[in-house]
Amino acid sequence: MLNSSSIVVRNVEVSTFADDGDVAYDASAICRLLGFSSVSDMLRALDDEQKGVCARQEGGTVVPVSVINASGMRTLSLLSPLPDARSIAEAVLSGASARPAMAMPPLTQRAHAMFGAEIASAKIKQQ
Repeated sequence: MLNSSSIVVRNVEVSTFADDGDVAYDASAICRLLGFSSVSDMLRALDDEQKGVCARQEGGTVVPVSVINASGMRTLSLLSPLPDARSIAEAVLSGASARPAMAMPPLTQRAHAMFGAEIASAKIKQQ
C-alpha cells in the first residue's frame, strides 16, 4: 500500500510517497529546493532507477506526480547551483526518515502495478 505524507524544508512542502520502506519525493518540490528552474531538464539528467511516477489523490481525481528516490536526490544535489544543496537534500532525507534506496526498482513500474496503465503512461503536467 502506498502511503503519502509531506514534510516542510525551508518553507517548501515536499510530498513523500512510501511503499514497503522505499520512499519517493515530489520531483518538482525537490527541484525548487535545490535551485533548478526546469523539472523536466533535471529529470532527464537522472537514471531511470532514480525517477518515476506516483499518483496522488486530489479531490476525486488521481493525479500523476513525477518523483525521485534518495539516490536521485543526492545526484541532483551534486548538480545544484546552491552551495548548501547537499545539506538541503540530507534535511529532506532525515525529515522523511528515508533510507537510501539505491536498488529501488523503477517507480513507474510500481505506479503501473498500483494504479493501472493510464497513470503510468500519463503525461506529467510540467509546473
